[in-house]
Amino acid sequence: MGVHRLTTAAHPPELNADALKEWRKISRQLFAAGMLTVVDGAVLAAYCQAHGRWRQCERALAELSKRGTGLLIRTTKGNFIQNPLVRMANHAMSDMVRYAIEFGMTPSSRSRVRANLNGQTDPTDDFFAS
Repeated sequence: MGVHRLTTAAHPPELNADALKEWRKISRQLFAAGMLTVVDGAVLAAYCQAHGRWRQCERALAELSKRGTGLLIRTTKGNFIQNPLVRMANHAMSDMVRYAIEFGMTPSSRSRVRANLNGQTDPTDDFFAS
């Protein structure tokens, strides 16, 4: 029967613009590496949505920083507190990395993930053979 692969065009409609851009970029790379199947769609969507939220938060923080606010905001009582966008950006970034690990997209996780190359040998096997 073989492994059914997720096509790069089949993306969840709820992805925000930044998430969709990441989906199109990363799904092609994962597909080419033989690491993306139809059962991976939800996890890939979660990664992409976290990436999209992280980018949105970072852009908003950058824009606020141009106006003299950003990392800190003043409360109605005049105290400074951390901008909630900082926490949101950090949370999205943490989620993004957690999902990225599942696909071997971090240096340490890459050593634990093996792509399905449909019977082909990994071209790096010869290069790194001792």
